[in-house]
Amino acid sequence: MLSSAIGLFAVVALLNSFVSVHSEPTWQSFRVTWGLNLLSSRTFAKLPQTESRARSDGFARLAGECSGGKFLGHRYMKGLDTAAVIIYDENGYVAGIQHGIPKNDVEKVNTSFSFDRSSAYQLDKILGEEEVYFITTYFVDPNIICNGGRTKLQYEEEGVDMEGTHWVKGGCFRTMGVHYWYGAHENMTCTDFFPVTAIYNRGKLTNFAFASFGNYEFSRRFEHPSSTALTLFLPTPIPKCINDEYERSGGVSSMHVFFSVRPWNTFC
Repeated sequence: MLSSAIGLFAVVALLNSFVSVHSEPTWQSFRVTWGLNLLSSRTFAKLPQTESRARSDGFARLAGECSGGKFLGHRYMKGLDTAAVIIYDENGYVAGIQHGIPKNDVEKVNTSFSFDRSSAYQLDKILGEEEVYFITTYFVDPNIICNGGRTKLQYEEEGVDMEGTHWVKGGCFRTMGVHYWYGAHENMTCTDFFPVTAIYNRGKLTNFAFASFGNYEFSRRFEHPSSTALTLFLPTPIPKCINDEYERSGGVSSMHVFFSVRPWNTFC
């Protein structure tokens, strides 16, 4: 339901005008997928920030109106890659992103985490037939996405503006930043794992990441951290369930979303 997606916005992407294009770190870019090889087209890959650019870059609009369905905005996907579905408002400016994992792939993973019971994921059918679990993050107040959208001036002044609450501080990783995990604690169960981490650089939220149990390989946008690397991102003490769940499910598949111009220059 639409209310679930808006509820996720309230947790992950609260509108808060503490960021502008004149602040440091800046929010002037839109990239996905972390990696060590800066020469690879796969790592820190730019995504189109406007609807017109998305079309010229080969993204196709998914069926559905701006409002009235499960999700708000005009959604665009490249090929069959559901890992990064971009949401644009009525004026064609980026308003959010969806991260989708096909149900067929989820059903192959042995995990205690339930996509069906999680408040973060919503099951949707795309291209008329394939069922996909989507997690949605809106970068602006959902109420304006299909109600006029943002003007060019508002987009340039506000950029992509997010801040979360109830996040627990985890580890800092150079080229990423300080990770915060929603509701994480030592004795949590992985059925309660929230599949998004907010990442800060010098006190400002400049990127975030999706993280799901399972070794998904249908998209080249995925990152596959080792169990050792994963623990570097998590709060201390590390939730006890994580290592067992990692082994049971075959790993973790993540995708970082960056808003800073040169995320590889991020220091702890």
